[in-house]
Amino acid sequence: MKNTHGYVRRLCAATLVPLLTLALMIQACTQAGPDRELELETIERMEATARVMMNEEGRTDASLQQTAALRDAYLSFADNFPGDSLSAVFLFQAAMVDADLHDDVRGGIVFLERLAEEYPDHDLAARTLFLIGFTYAEQLNDYARAREAYARYLERYPNGEMAESIRIELQSLGMQPSLGS
Repeated sequence: MKNTHGYVRRLCAATLVPLLTLALMIQACTQAGPDRELELETIERMEATARVMMNEEGRTDASLQQTAALRDAYLSFADNFPGDSLSAVFLFQAAMVDADLHDDVRGGIVFLERLAEEYPDHDLAARTLFLIGFTYAEQLNDYARAREAYARYLERYPNGEMAESIRIELQSLGMQPSLGS
């Protein structure tokens, strides 16, 4: 009787483990990923709330928390839907939230750099590279990084809308304006 009992136990284990594994694999494959429409609706609601709070309250702890949550929603969308052109828009929006509302231009640049690298053909890419260079030059006085960003702009968009302005800017980048001229 003992031999039969051990055999049945091994048979059950040998059958049960693959069946459980198969069931878990089927469940994993059938679970839906992130819901694009739901994320977009959430972002729209959060944008509306942030707009109202900023208009009515200005910069308060609560409105800054709301805009930080909105930035995180933008980033979540970009992470969940990397092939979606709205991801580039939301990366740009996340950068503006950090730079304009949270006074974190370095944080904003991180998102702009991501946009420029992941979406080089997007309509925002050229403006993004210009904005990176401009921010490094004018707000952070980091002229080496400004030159890098401007050089990338000119390499990718030699005839772009801002190309001539960038060429002029590069000639005087980092120079102090002369007094009494």
